[in-house]
Amino acid sequence: MTPYYWADDMRIRSQALQDAFADHNTAANANLTPTLITPTTSVPWSSTYSPTTLQYIHTPFPGDQPSDTWLAATAYSYHKYGSFSPQSCDTFGPNCKQESG
Repeated sequence: MTPYYWADDMRIRSQALQDAFADHNTAANANLTPTLITPTTSVPWSSTYSPTTLQYIHTPFPGDQPSDTWLAATAYSYHKYGSFSPQSCDTFGPNCKQESG
């Protein structure tokens, strides 16, 4: 699977789960939302799929238009065990190894 097929697959599955929860919501159990967790963004998985995952995390399917109100996932693992950088980092990269995960 290419990273871009992965992005479509991730967004389609995420939207399906979110829609299923919305369809199930009633007055008795309003506002149920799924906890959606993407696979780890640590190496070696990260070198192929993590940049695409993070690039499309706010982009619903279909299309490439980001939305501030839509999330493909509500949690993901963003670290490399046993290695960290003392300076803060906020983008994925080989030198971004946050101490707190």
